[in-house]
Amino acid sequence: MVFNNYVPVMALLLVVALIVFLQYQLGVRRSSVRMASVLPISYSILFTVLTVVVGGWQMEAILFVVSQWLVGYWFYFIYEFGRRSAKEAVT
Repeated sequence: MVFNNYVPVMALLLVVALIVFLQYQLGVRRSSVRMASVLPISYSILFTVLTVVVGGWQMEAILFVVSQWLVGYWFYFIYEFGRRSAKEAVT
């Protein structure tokens, strides 16, 4: 069934959207850098391990791992963007 091929893709897109939203909220609320680093690093490590387990060390797998590390860095950039775009509270 063709529908089964779209389920992992849709799940991945949902996870990415949730992480982007959470990273932006952590930035706006000025949470600690350590807390904001947990999601991108764990995302990158998880996809590295899963890719190596499933695909081995082939060139396509290595390129996918590199792309996922870039996505992890982008997640951290979203945190920094949220932190810079947050307005100071008026007292």
